[in-house]
Amino acid sequence: MIFGNEQHLNWTQTVKHVNQKKGKNGKKYFKTNITKHSFYNPVKQNRTHINKIKNLTDIPKRIPVVNIVVFGKRAKLKNVSVDAPNFAIHYWEIKKLINKLESGYTEIMHLNDQIEFVDTLFDINIKDKKRRKKHVKELKKKYS
Repeated sequence: MIFGNEQHLNWTQTVKHVNQKKGKNGKKYFKTNITKHSFYNPVKQNRTHINKIKNLTDIPKRIPVVNIVVFGKRAKLKNVSVDAPNFAIHYWEIKKLINKLESGYTEIMHLNDQIEFVDTLFDINIKDKKRRKKHVKELKKKYS
């Protein structure tokens, strides 16, 4: 289960672990543990990425960049609240959300522009494994 809102610095994930054990008499029984993990607010993290895209490219001047945080099929969003224009959704909702967002746009982006945007984002991405590892380590130190 995931808990958090747009204003919190960190969100919480609770995970249920069910382990099968054997008693002294040889009978099997199940032991359930619940663990909690804190993680940096993904809406804020995504906002940082969007701001970096805005600073390094002209993409947001040409098309809208939307803050969408997508969770996998095993995630249960409990007490997760974000305000528009931000979104925190399950993966099965992404197609519907994109269609809804796109329906509000009057201009169609040409394939060459799409290719240019992807190439631009690829070029500014940290591809060197050592640099990426160092970057992640610095971020963890900064935000832990």
